[in-house]
Amino acid sequence: MNITGPAGPRKWQHLEWNRDKAARLAREVEISPAIAAILWQRGHADADDVRRFLYPSLQDLPSPFFLKGMATAVELVHEACVLQQPVLVYGDYDVDGTSGAAVLGIFLKRLGLKVHFCQPNRLKDGYGLKTHLLEAAHAAHFQGRAAQGGLLVTVDCGITDHRPIARARELGFKVLVTDHHQPPPTPVPAHCIINPWQKGCNFPFKHLAGVGVAFYLVMGVRSHLVKAGFWANGAAPPILRDYLDLVALGTVADMVPLIGINRILVKAGLLELEKAVRPGIRALLEKTGMQGRRLGAEDIGFRLGPRLNAAGRMGDPGRALALLLTEDNGAGERWAAELDLENTRRKETENELLQAALTKIKNDGLEGPAVVLSGNGWHTGILGIVASRIMHNVFRPVILLSEENDLARGSARSIPGIDLFGALQHCASLLESYGGHANAAGLSIKTSNIQEFKKKFSETISAIATLDLFIPKLAIDWVFDETTPLDAKLVSDYFLMGPFGQGNVRPVLVGQTGRCMRNPRVVGENHLRFQWPGAGQGMGGIGFHFGEYKDRLAREHGLLAFSLHRKVFQGRERVEMQVEDISFANEPVSS
Repeated sequence: MNITGPAGPRKWQHLEWNRDKAARLAREVEISPAIAAILWQRGHADADDVRRFLYPSLQDLPSPFFLKGMATAVELVHEACVLQQPVLVYGDYDVDGTSGAAVLGIFLKRLGLKVHFCQPNRLKDGYGLKTHLLEAAHAAHFQGRAAQGGLLVTVDCGITDHRPIARARELGFKVLVTDHHQPPPTPVPAHCIINPWQKGCNFPFKHLAGVGVAFYLVMGVRSHLVKAGFWANGAAPPILRDYLDLVALGTVADMVPLIGINRILVKAGLLELEKAVRPGIRALLEKTGMQGRRLGAEDIGFRLGPRLNAAGRMGDPGRALALLLTEDNGAGERWAAELDLENTRRKETENELLQAALTKIKNDGLEGPAVVLSGNGWHTGILGIVASRIMHNVFRPVILLSEENDLARGSARSIPGIDLFGALQHCASLLESYGGHANAAGLSIKTSNIQEFKKKFSETISAIATLDLFIPKLAIDWVFDETTPLDAKLVSDYFLMGPFGQGNVRPVLVGQTGRCMRNPRVVGENHLRFQWPGAGQGMGGIGFHFGEYKDRLAREHGLLAFSLHRKVFQGRERVEMQVEDISFANEPVSS
């Protein structure tokens, strides 16, 4: 396979649908024909399924007891309540692990348990359960309790940590692992494992985030304790909906598919997030200018999530956890201000590393089906972000490694269709450790093995990938004609399809520029502004980095691929078109 140079123009792929069935869906559900067609494309073939998708209900969540191990897990927590055993909640350092730790910690405290928290430092400790952190936590909070022991609950980690879990058991912990990463062939020696991916688990949805697994544990424990009469004295059980703001944060930030159960949880969670009941979240919304307005998944992905993640990327992840847990307004404001500053520092460091990596690519050339770069002392907290940015630019798998002495730690990102975790499995003999998913992974490797790993990893990608995978593609969901205008009904139904994200991408629509585009002009740094008729009074549009097309659009008729977004300007919400791509008649980018 010969792959050279950066990614080229995107290939437009027009998605097909059954026109008669889509028309019937539009009539039965009373939605726009365009939205009915898009939903049919995405597998929603009957009216009931469409209604469940557009109007997801918490009533549709499957029982937590479909998860393998849940019956044992709830008994472990119940036992801790009866014996008043202290609990150590050990969460990963990212938003998923942090929000999951907050969900469990807040809930377990409501049960009257003494809860302690522990998180690894991304820069010092790396990912996963660490024996020295468990020993330190035990010494600080669990000494003298060997007879009764304590309960260790992991969040978003632990599924591959055999030795630390064995050590935790030696220390007297009962160990309950909650995780959503791929399990190893040999299960860890925990007392109980909750992971939808584990062998023998019949849970109907595999793509929960770590916080989703933690929330399902809360669901199971609450149900079990209600039946056991735990609140028989008249106290009310915790309201599950109150935890969904935290569930939404972690689910969106971890970029799991926003379909099925995740869609139900996030759609309800965004409404809870808008209430801003928690002082830390309220302060963070105020700091980012989002307090008091409608929130979408992208607000988590691009505003809240990066600030919460900045705590772990740049230093102590406990600061983000403290923001989520605090009940004090002043503390919430202080944590929000600190994380906002850390996020600014993160962006500066990220840009420095990006330039260093791009310089290496320029000097070394861009050949082969993968990019593997290493540098001495690169900031490990932001390797994943930079790898993602480079991956989108060159459109092939990217691994960035930070070398320190004889060991390198790194992050990897992949394009659709290439299983990154599977590729790393083929190179496992050269790695010290690795873990992750099809699209994102982390790894460590001896520096002496890097060159051989580069060669083997590229050979592996060549063997499993086809040339077509390295061509960036743009899925076209709907092309406008005179029969289906961009009207207010279509716009309203378009946003019913949200929240948008992984697995439920924002639909891309296509219209003719010559017939519809008005007043194109360049604003800012090469951005294209214009007006578009329809949807009542029409709407504005923005094409980031498309300013160079202005003169050509005045001379030629083209096709504009765009998505719809809600924007707030001077306190008022409006709908805006955002350009995804522009095609002209002589450019063969369609298929």
